[in-house]
Amino acid sequence: MVARASGVEVDLESKQIHFAELANSEYLLLPDECEYGDYRLQMKKVGFASREEKGALHKGRILREVTAEILGYGRQ
Repeated sequence: MVARASGVEVDLESKQIHFAELANSEYLLLPDECEYGDYRLQMKKVGFASREEKGALHKGRILREVTAEILGYGRQ
């Protein structure tokens, strides 16, 4: 696991997935392909990135308003 996703919307028509937030995402390498559920993705846009304070519920790198392109389905 490279991040914790929340606020996920899948748009099959445009072949995109929108994430409201990706928390604990230090190991998510944005230029690399990744998987979410049954989808293979390429991250295309990050609206905002930050680090939460140590006392916050989510620790580590937080990415918000993220758009990813669906490249395929499952392991092909």
